Amino acid sequence: MEKRDRSDEVNTNTTTDTTPSMPLEGEPESKRQRLEGDGGAAGGGDSHEGGGEDGPSETMKENLMLMKEGGLKLIEAIRSEQIKDVKKVLDEGVGLEVFYENEEGVSPLMVAAEMGLKDISLALLAAGAPWNAVDEKRRSVGDYAREKGHLELYEEFVAHGCRVELIMAAMGKSADKTKKSGDASSMNTDYLKQKLTYEEGRLLDQDKQGVMMGWEKPLMELHAKAITAKGGSMLNIGFGLGLIDQEIQNLKEENGVTTHTIVEPHPDVLAEISRREFDKKEGVTIVKGKWQEAVANGSLGVYDGIFTDTWGEFYADLHEFHEELVVLLKPNGIYSFFNGLCADNQFFYDVYCRVAEMQLTSLGFKVTWQKIELDETALAPATWDGVNGQYFQ
Repeated sequence: MEKRDRSDEVNTNTTTDTTPSMPLEGEPESKRQRLEGDGGAAGGGDSHEGGGEDGPSETMKENLMLMKEGGLKLIEAIRSEQIKDVKKVLDEGVGLEVFYENEEGVSPLMVAAEMGLKDISLALLAAGAPWNAVDEKRRSVGDYAREKGHLELYEEFVAHGCRVELIMAAMGKSADKTKKSGDASSMNTDYLKQKLTYEEGRLLDQDKQGVMMGWEKPLMELHAKAITAKGGSMLNIGFGLGLIDQEIQNLKEENGVTTHTIVEPHPDVLAEISRREFDKKEGVTIVKGKWQEAVANGSLGVYDGIFTDTWGEFYADLHEFHEELVVLLKPNGIYSFFNGLCADNQFFYDVYCRVAEMQLTSLGFKVTWQKIELDETALAPATWDGVNGQYFQ
């Protein structure tokens, strides 16, 4: 397909630097976030020798013992700062050493990262050390390197994370050739069945997680300003509190907005749209359902400006939507999205921002980032009082 000149404005970077809290698979999901890397437990996979009701098998106990013994030897070698000693332990080991974690969750790679040992860190990564592990305080290898000022090594970790994620994405696509557009298999369908609550300028799900909150208003105003800059037809995926949709309406005459399409799947949010009479506004079209369904059934057109901010989806879904932009966005159109990619950990945030940029660039987009300062009240404890989990830090 011929690539056309495009522009992508992203306006949600922040300079916030706080204690990281990385959501992992199997834990309550933060807003539009999931880590999809290559980490995993040593000795994983299908096996009839695994533990049962009586506890771990003898084989598993032996593997754990070998992992601990090898891990301790590996950390000792790392502290010597001699790469030959590290490679000796790796060569003589059973392949489990790099997965070792002490009582505080600190891995050999984290030790090397904190010491700023680039060559040793790269050797550990090559041996399969998980780049995306976190310790008991939710600190990643990137955090260990950055906090000690080892910025070159930090960039190496970011680059490695990007490579792994791109490979995993390619493998996933290859293994899922039978998937049809509109299947929305990764959509959090449970969320669509939940009762949502609008209260005090925020939208919460049944678990009190923030689907959307009022502190996002300044960000949404910038997104709206970006995508309406050239006027014309607008598409927004996900209404939430209606922050960006209201701003698009505010800019309608000034920026020459002609049409405004909103895609929203949740019945409670659709009820809020009706209550606020957005469906009666001139030039506004409400498409009920998931964006995947709207793409598949031809409900959408071609737009001058597009924004997306969904809930209950993962990065794979965002990447799938990006691929649809080739059809949905007009030449020289402007696209923006809520940049909440692992936004509660600076390291994972940097990895996914880089991955998103690389994937958008590969689709023929010109990508620009705008760094902004959030109002201090956005991250204040009072703002998150009563909310289960802070999805942006």
